[in-house]
Amino acid sequence: MHTSTLIMLLAMFSAPLCASLGHTSIVMTGTVLQESCDISTDSKNQTVTIGSFSAAEFKSVGSVTTAVPFNIQLSKCSPNVSSAGVTFNGTQFGSDPTQLALTDTSGSGDLAVGVVVQVLDNNGPIALNSVNATRYALHASGNNKLPFSLRYQATQIPVKPGNGSAVLYFSMDYQ
Repeated sequence: MHTSTLIMLLAMFSAPLCASLGHTSIVMTGTVLQESCDISTDSKNQTVTIGSFSAAEFKSVGSVTTAVPFNIQLSKCSPNVSSAGVTFNGTQFGSDPTQLALTDTSGSGDLAVGVVVQVLDNNGPIALNSVNATRYALHASGNNKLPFSLRYQATQIPVKPGNGSAVLYFSMDYQ
């Protein structure tokens, strides 16, 4: 019992001794960014509805639906930023880098079979998971709207109907 009391006393006396030595630490956090643009909140988490299509509309492998537009809106670009590159990331289907695999986002397990999603710009389908070769000109003083679109493409016939959802991410690089 006497030993416990002694240890408690030592602990009480040693706490002020450490504090009196003047040792403190300050942790700072932050980021130094390259020049960039702000990405509009509307562009960060978009849901694009490609539409509902009959499986019979896909007549052959490679058949596509009408493309549905979406935009990435940028603003407040740094004065020295003149262009942006966009990388679209997602699960590639097969060996074609322009084919985005469907994802069971609903958890229902009822995915369509024989259909993928393609991302397009004005030059056509964009390869996934690599920087798009197209650079998009930017204006530092205003809003910049980068136009893209999505469509379905058949990879086999017949197409099996089902959920046609997919998940796609994008990142930007600036010059």
